[in-house]
Amino acid sequence: MKPIGNMKKVMFLLGALEHQDVEWMVREGVFKAVKRGEILIEKGVSADCLYLVLSGSFAVQTGKGSSGEIARVEDGEILGELSFIDARPPGVSVVARKEAELLCIEKGKIKARFKQKQGFASRFYYALCLLLSHRLRKANQETNDAYDIDEIDENLMDHIHQAGSRFNQIVNEVRQRKARQ
Repeated sequence: MKPIGNMKKVMFLLGALEHQDVEWMVREGVFKAVKRGEILIEKGVSADCLYLVLSGSFAVQTGKGSSGEIARVEDGEILGELSFIDARPPGVSVVARKEAELLCIEKGKIKARFKQKQGFASRFYYALCLLLSHRLRKANQETNDAYDIDEIDENLMDHIHQAGSRFNQIVNEVRQRKARQ
């Protein structure tokens, strides 16, 4: 089982979704291996996928090189969500800090699923809202010590174990599918 820190990351998406939602994501997603130094998302260039980081580490950069690094993204986190929400090209680049594995889900497939399953749409957007709220609070904490970012809403606590289990399920299923190819 992953440590609670990583489970907190995945709980925002996987904890708010139902089992069949996660199964659909695994079924429709495509495994992608990324090498160290590879640009996954390029500033100003639209991306076609939402990425779930299965393993690895990425630098979020405003400019070129490590001097422009503003954040790090690791296993259990999501990339491409802002451009998914507002359809604008990314304002940052995302570069692999080491080898990484991703589950890439095409934005077009997700939007088509929204039309088929409105419940999925509401759960998915709710999960993204939780994720973005957490990131904003974390950024605010750096300038204001008014609250503890590691404090988890009691309503979300029930989802931590479930989200961690779902993340492990995704990683195992994607790796099994890759091994069969």
